[in-house]
Amino acid sequence: MIQCEKIRPLKQAIQEHIRPGMSIHISDLFSFPIGSMMELTRQFFGTDARFTLIVAAAMSEIVPLLAGGCVKKVIHSFAGQIYPTAGPNPSLQEYFKSGKVDFERWSMLALTLRLAAAAMNVGYLPTRSLVGSDIGKENHENFKVIPDPFGEEEPMGVIKALAPDISIIHGLMGDPLGNTIISPLSVTAVQGVFASKKGAVVTVEKIVPTEVLRKYSHQVKIPSYLVKSITELPFGAHPWCMLSPNIEEVEGYDYDYDFIVQGRENTADLENIKSLIQKWIRNCPSHEDYLDMVGRDRLAQLKESYRRTKEQGSIPLRITPRKTLVSFTPQEIRIYAVTMKIAKIMKKRGYPLLVAGIGIGNLASWIAKELLKREGIHFDVAVDTGIIGYEPQPGDPFIFSLNTIFAANILTGVNETYTQYFQKGRNRTLGVLGSGQIDKFGNLNSTFIPPDIYLPGSGGANDVASYSDETLVTMPQSSRRFVDQVPYITCPGDSVRTLISDLGVFEKPLGEKEFLLTEYFEFTEGCEEKECVRAIQEKCGWDVKVAPELKVVSAPPPAFMDVLNAYDPEGHFREGFV
Repeated sequence: MIQCEKIRPLKQAIQEHIRPGMSIHISDLFSFPIGSMMELTRQFFGTDARFTLIVAAAMSEIVPLLAGGCVKKVIHSFAGQIYPTAGPNPSLQEYFKSGKVDFERWSMLALTLRLAAAAMNVGYLPTRSLVGSDIGKENHENFKVIPDPFGEEEPMGVIKALAPDISIIHGLMGDPLGNTIISPLSVTAVQGVFASKKGAVVTVEKIVPTEVLRKYSHQVKIPSYLVKSITELPFGAHPWCMLSPNIEEVEGYDYDYDFIVQGRENTADLENIKSLIQKWIRNCPSHEDYLDMVGRDRLAQLKESYRRTKEQGSIPLRITPRKTLVSFTPQEIRIYAVTMKIAKIMKKRGYPLLVAGIGIGNLASWIAKELLKREGIHFDVAVDTGIIGYEPQPGDPFIFSLNTIFAANILTGVNETYTQYFQKGRNRTLGVLGSGQIDKFGNLNSTFIPPDIYLPGSGGANDVASYSDETLVTMPQSSRRFVDQVPYITCPGDSVRTLISDLGVFEKPLGEKEFLLTEYFEFTEGCEEKECVRAIQEKCGWDVKVAPELKVVSAPPPAFMDVLNAYDPEGHFREGFV
């Protein structure tokens, strides 16, 4: 029997549809069901619920469920924090060390494809991702490398379907039957719902009559027959944003950046988590109580910020020249070197598309785009979560900011991004990444350093390296991070041709597999070449091979620093792990 109306209070929806032992798909960044996750914590905290969480980005928001002993396993592509800069979450690292929770690691596309295969009711799907990586090796029961059955391509990966028991998702607007509009950006949201055996528990900003929803039928992604219940839950994604793509009945809202930073800090210590759960979950028996605790004026400001950002359109780049020159930080010199190398590569190779991960590489790609635009050279910048062809916006360098999203030509999902837009050898793409470790062959490790250091994981890094024609990597240099052989291969180094540290530039000559030092930074004015190379060798875990004609990276000119300051006025990407 098909239930005609599925509207339920959130507490009742969770009680009716969530059972101990379930594998639960939790929707991703742009449709994060924060309100539902808090209700899960209220109802199951302190119980042996033995949940398996399937979540593309495992961040501080899942920590209360782990702290409550509710989770036995997390299947993810990234476990850490992304704002204001990317990095590990200490609590998640502690759960990994303790062995209390099992962490199963994938890349972002690989996890999406596992769900997509289940949604299509096929046993597996092919992929370029994971081939040659330790992610593929440790998941050998669910990932295989096989010859191309038609004999036309190189060996390919095939990845086994993953069908959760149920999906939890937050959308923008739905009707009483459960038809739902979600964010135009999606990592695993759509695939997770279609893959789930028992459908989805849905919350939305607003429930409207079906006749109203039909005005936007082209934006409805979740059909009623997959929905177990639907709950109206305003600000159900807080502190993350909610996009409203020209839907007049519902306003979107901005990120609550301060709240996100507080959550990052509070979940960094397992002792603080107890007081965090008590304040925001146990003392707030309902979502309405939570919103009262956040503050209605504060929430109204998030809507006003969204409205203002959307209406202002593209932000002009306003340069405020510095009156006097100042000294440069190693990060600023590195940003300059990365920027100029990106510009050189894009001009020389003519790549039409650049995809960058979170961090300095992304910021440098913005500046490179601006500098080449002044020369009449155009290329598209993209984020692999589905933000394609956006115009970099000054003032907020967060890669997922509303400024960035509203300045995009195309908003789509991860699956479409890699199956259509990033195609090695066809669409021709330069990838720009950071990493935790790298070796002389360009293999990257952003996952695990023995015996017990747990890094955030691949996220989209393995996918970018696998699907790009060429990859540039940038990271701070130390002998702990520049190693002779990485202990875990998150991304094979086949496509990695350039490495830029805060000491110098390494490149692979055509046809070679190992890096060559081609440029160095002067540490002090008048520093001799031998002294600089010696310092680079001391912070490198392999024997550095030096190019016959070694070049010096000049200091950033004032005009460059002015542009850098315009894009990153708060200096988020000039210090720290990026």
